[in-house]
Amino acid sequence: MAFDLAMFSDKLRRYMEQFQTSYAELSERTGIDENRLREFDKQQTTPTGDEILILADVFMCD
Repeated sequence: MAFDLAMFSDKLRRYMEQFQTSYAELSERTGIDENRLREFDKQQTTPTGDEILILADVFMCD
C-alpha cells in the first residue's frame, strides 16, 4: 500500500492548528528541519518512518 502524502499533510496541518504550533516550534521540538516540515505540508516529500514516529509522539497520536 502506498503512503498517502495528502492525508499525512492534512493531518500535520490539523495537529499544528490544534496544538497552536508553528513550523519553527515544531522543528525545535522534533529536530526535523523547518524546511522539511514545510515540504511535508506542501506534499513535496515523503517523511521517513522515524519522522512519522517523532511527530506522532509530539502530537500524542497514532
